[in-house]
Amino acid sequence: MSVVNVKHGAVHFNKETQTFSVELSSLQNSKVDNACHSRANIVAHNPETGAKVTMTFVKADMDGSNEDCYGWNYQGTNPDNGRSFKFLFIND
Repeated sequence: MSVVNVKHGAVHFNKETQTFSVELSSLQNSKVDNACHSRANIVAHNPETGAKVTMTFVKADMDGSNEDCYGWNYQGTNPDNGRSFKFLFIND
């Protein structure tokens, strides 16, 4: 399964919306890139706490012609505290 490190320097977090975001190319992780394109599950991993949460695909942000994808939206819920979060992988 594809794993994204939420503490990676290119990953940003918005507390108000509980949303992580990253430009996909900044991760330089072909497994995560392939998972987004195939809409497969991705694991969010926090190496500081050891927490791992499986995220599922929610939707793709497409242009008006439905040809170009701007990004992939995922969602996960931490089983330890029940808090949900979103993750946007930006197709750059």
